Amino acid sequence: MGQLRDRTTVEELASTCIEADGFAHKYEPSPEPDLYEHCRPWKGSSCCTRNTSELIHTSDVWLSLEWNHCGNMSAKCLRKFHRETCFFQCSPNLGPWITTIVFQNALFERYRDVPLCESDCMSWWDACKDDLTCVANWAGDFNYTGYSLECPANTTCKSFTEIYGNSTNFCEIIWNHDYKVVPDREPCMHHWFAEGSDNPNDKIALDKAKELFDKNQTTTIFTNITLLILLLCTNFM
Repeated sequence: MGQLRDRTTVEELASTCIEADGFAHKYEPSPEPDLYEHCRPWKGSSCCTRNTSELIHTSDVWLSLEWNHCGNMSAKCLRKFHRETCFFQCSPNLGPWITTIVFQNALFERYRDVPLCESDCMSWWDACKDDLTCVANWAGDFNYTGYSLECPANTTCKSFTEIYGNSTNFCEIIWNHDYKVVPDREPCMHHWFAEGSDNPNDKIALDKAKELFDKNQTTTIFTNITLLILLLCTNFM
């Protein structure tokens, strides 16, 4: 992957798509009126296509990960993972939490510490806590065979409750800290909202983008003042 693009305005950062892969994310968010099932709330502004949204719901494997890697995942748990995957792939509101990583000498983007509302985490946990898995970190602990992600040979399938212990650990660890669980009274993101209603994550993303730009501006001003003082001191020595 080449040079990653810059988000130079608050609006660009608050409404952007991650540069993670060439398959699941579009380059820029745009309307997708025919999104599939749980992805439909993002039809007004989406980082995923209709085809991607359909595959999320109809394939037993998503980006090499088999949902049923420890027996059949329950319907209620799978429903939550479909919604979470729609959020991850389709939402244009995650720009403020994009970070750049280096993998095999190339630059990639990922999300980190997206503030997930505690109520959304609890709902996801309640639906899945009795289901089974073999590893805690689904983004890094599976063995990649070149075609699929498989349970390591030294692991056994255990309930999510045995693996994670509680809802917060589950939501924060499963995707290697893509999420940070926060109380609902704080600014936080919702995995899903009713089709046709306002996207509650729009304001959260915009406010966070403004905060980051203000912080960056303050840092730049402080740095420039420091350099000016050093320059003046040097000239008077």
